[in-house]
Amino acid sequence: MSRIPAMQLPWFGRDVPHAILDVGRGCDTVCPGCYNNRNGGFKTIVQLKADLNALRHQRRLQTISLTGGEPTLHPEIVEIVSMISRAGIKPALLTNGFHLKPDLLGKLRQAGLKAVLLHIQPSQRRADIPYDAPPSQWRRLRAEKAQMIHEYGIKAGLTWIGYRSQSIELTEVAEEVLDSPYLDYLLVTGCRDFRRFEQVTGSVDTGLRANPGTVGKIGTNHDEVTMADLQPLIEQLGFPPFGQVSSSKDSQTARWLTHLIAVTEARDGRKLRIGVRPGLSDRIFSRMLRMLTGRYVFLFTPSRWQFRIQLACNAVTGGNIANNCRVIIRSLAGHTLFDKHILLQEGPTLHSDGEIEFCDNCPDAVWQDNVLVPVCLADRMALAQHQTTK
Repeated sequence: MSRIPAMQLPWFGRDVPHAILDVGRGCDTVCPGCYNNRNGGFKTIVQLKADLNALRHQRRLQTISLTGGEPTLHPEIVEIVSMISRAGIKPALLTNGFHLKPDLLGKLRQAGLKAVLLHIQPSQRRADIPYDAPPSQWRRLRAEKAQMIHEYGIKAGLTWIGYRSQSIELTEVAEEVLDSPYLDYLLVTGCRDFRRFEQVTGSVDTGLRANPGTVGKIGTNHDEVTMADLQPLIEQLGFPPFGQVSSSKDSQTARWLTHLIAVTEARDGRKLRIGVRPGLSDRIFSRMLRMLTGRYVFLFTPSRWQFRIQLACNAVTGGNIANNCRVIIRSLAGHTLFDKHILLQEGPTLHSDGEIEFCDNCPDAVWQDNVLVPVCLADRMALAQHQTTK
């Protein structure tokens, strides 16, 4: 894809501020496009503590996301969240939301949970909504869950798998997040056919390869998408990219794109939405936090005044002065101010020689077999090792 004018996020080696803690593979929802390739149970607290210590040794972590499978099925999920929080790291939860009830949310909030990203998407097979339910019913389910999470003082967002045949759905869910008073994040991952990746070896640090004999083994999946497909869907809404994580093959090509959107809402419901362009002040602020705290920020929740200051500094150091000033003035006049985030991720690419292209220094890495590996390929590596030892 073409070069993208976004701020290069300074996440390299030990300075990557995020990782994944994989609690196990049990799940009660079926999602097309999921990388989950095992039906096993859950890791013990002892195993998870060892994984957490290894991740902390590898990276100066600010945030850890809990995934699976479905992490809320783990019988000790509250203790896992507490364990991460006690280590001085912000815990986030990626979940289908089915088991999120007030009692559990209260315990998770008390344990230190900072954010919940819900995956509730048509084409899932799940127990709380008919498979063929209309879009309005899916939106209502997402809204109910997001409001409940918000009421417990936890940030809420959505995760979404982007399919080529369902591009309209993606723009609609982006609008849903931007219009919601309860949703702050949208994480979109492009569809990949993970059956292509067999006998994967290597690590995030050394590079990844798959058996080249598997290239072309699986027929073309016309629902797979790349960043070149995802990016225009967000840019047509008027939102330029803010930050990027590059490809492992090309430092100028994005595999992650972040978008920062400022939204104001008047009492009569009128909204103003502007996409924030990166400015010099944003780069300076990121590095200042690294100097002061010893780590970069992955999950940051500014107050209204902090966000106003960020917009003001951004405006005079490369951002859009007119748009930023409009947002600041409206927020000072009593309009509600929101900072919204849209993150686009392109899945791994298998090349003809067996090399795998992925996100440089993969922020979504897990600790497996004493190395860091992308969470989306972890099962493919485990499967290859399991087959080798049978």
